[in-house]
Amino acid sequence: MTIEERRAEIDRIDAELLRIVSLRAQVACEVFALKRANGEPVCDPQRELQVVQRAQHSNTGPLDNLAVARIFRAVIEESRQLERRLECQFLERQLELQLEPQLEAHIRESHPKDTLATKQETTHDR
Repeated sequence: MTIEERRAEIDRIDAELLRIVSLRAQVACEVFALKRANGEPVCDPQRELQVVQRAQHSNTGPLDNLAVARIFRAVIEESRQLERRLECQFLERQLELQLEPQLEAHIRESHPKDTLATKQETTHDR
C-alpha cells in the first residue's frame, strides 16, 4: 500500500473514532441527566478509575498502558467539561424559572402604563 492509501485509511478510522467518541459523549449526557434526576453526585472518581483500568486491562498494544490511560482520562475530562456546561445550563434555566414571575411583576410595577397599553393592544388586535 502507498502512503496516500494508508493515510486515507487513517482518515476513515479518525472519522469512525470521532463518531464513537461523540456517541460516548451523548450517552454521558444521558447519564448526567439521570444522575441529576436521582440527586446523585455528578462526578464519580471510582467509576472513572474503573473505566481507565478496564481499558488498560483490554489493551493489546501497540500503545502501552500509560498511553491508554492518558487517552481515556482525556475522554473522561472532556465528558466532565460537557457535564459542567450542562450543569450551568440547567442552573441557568432553574434560575430563570425562579426569577421569571418576579421579573414580570417588577416590569408591571415599573411600567404599569406600558403593561396596560400592551394588554389593550393585544385585546384590540383580536
